[in-house]
Amino acid sequence: EICTYNNMMNYQTLISLEVIFQVLSSPTRMQILELLASGTRCVNCIAEETELNQPTISQHLRVLRMAGLVTTEKEGKFVHCSVCKETLEMVADYLRDLAERTGECSSEKHECKIDEAAK
Repeated sequence: EICTYNNMMNYQTLISLEVIFQVLSSPTRMQILELLASGTRCVNCIAEETELNQPTISQHLRVLRMAGLVTTEKEGKFVHCSVCKETLEMVADYLRDLAERTGECSSEKHECKIDEAAK
């Protein structure tokens, strides 16, 4: 029996999730998201709170922005950063759905079919 899932995410969504998970693999980026989860901050405030220099923070913010996890808004000479809640909700929905489906498929081993031509 082959385990199937009728609502399989499209390939593009899976690629987006792959990028997001790669971005989230950085402890520094996770620290930035933790700070921004409690409210909008300017780049200099993030640098001060993480004890990292501004160019390093700006580089991490660029990666977070490209993954859709953070938005920025320039006000005068300051750049204010916020978490993109919609992206985090998409990731949470995916993980929640995956957890709910775990164990729904048969725990029996699936028979592997070897292509005779490959032998």
